[in-house]
Amino acid sequence: MHSTQNEILRIGKCFSFSKSISKFEDYKTSEKFDVIFFDAFGPDEQPHLWNRPFLDKIPGLLNENGILVTYSVRGFFKRALKDLGFKINKLQGPPGKREILRAEKLTF
Repeated sequence: MHSTQNEILRIGKCFSFSKSISKFEDYKTSEKFDVIFFDAFGPDEQPHLWNRPFLDKIPGLLNENGILVTYSVRGFFKRALKDLGFKINKLQGPPGKREILRAEKLTF
């Protein structure tokens, strides 16, 4: 996947990775996704990636009940996601991380 350019890599019948080399702000697609793994550098290093209006684009990219997963569990970030209509859950993190965040897009 790391050697591909702006492509979709099919892993199986029901699973694929989509890679786009662009700024998130400039990314355009008509597709909706089931999962977004938000792996930006932390809020202290890149604060603009963790605040609104940057985050406002995420709900529109997800299918109903879509999931955003990230390593940041900072309070201001969780509040922003709740304001955007997400249900927030902190989960046990992988080795080296105490917790991760799972945000589910709620349907109304």
